[in-house]
Amino acid sequence: MNNGSPSIPNVHGRAGSWQDADDATGASLFPPVGGPFQMSDTGDPCRLLAVRTYGGPFLQWGATVYVGLGAPYNASAYKGVSFWAKAGASSSTGVRIAFPDKDTDPAGASCSTVVNSANACYDHWGKQLIIPMSWTKITVLFSDLTQGAWGNLVSHFDPATVYRIEWDIPIDASFDLWIDDVAFVTQ
Repeated sequence: MNNGSPSIPNVHGRAGSWQDADDATGASLFPPVGGPFQMSDTGDPCRLLAVRTYGGPFLQWGATVYVGLGAPYNASAYKGVSFWAKAGASSSTGVRIAFPDKDTDPAGASCSTVVNSANACYDHWGKQLIIPMSWTKITVLFSDLTQGAWGNLVSHFDPATVYRIEWDIPIDASFDLWIDDVAFVTQ
């Protein structure tokens, strides 16, 4: 991230870049959707540049910042991910980290893009998090992930078919989220 590029290094078959999205209900989002994603200066000499997204509130499904991993990426050699994060002053601190896989992402062709169908896409495996107001290392294990129980329900998360890692911001939240040093963990 410190080189300023939104692309991740191509290591162990991972390939992708940072992006963000929102439900287009009129609130602002930084960086703007569709433009080049840019890293932000942290003002901290120990962590020069990091992912930053801020804006809201959004009213339909919220907003997300995510990093693509490949089509899909096999993360089965790992137990989860770690990353550093912080929430800005007066920011909502609740987010959900999510891992779209072959069963929950439309690209996997196992779920339906029809809203409210019994096997609807986007009920990704994930975990609710509270992001502190100061830089904190957070580890999320794949064994702690759950689905929201509203879409294509499957018996387990498949780390061999991960499309991206998302940090989902809920509806009605004004947010300022910083993320740095995302890494897969083996223990």
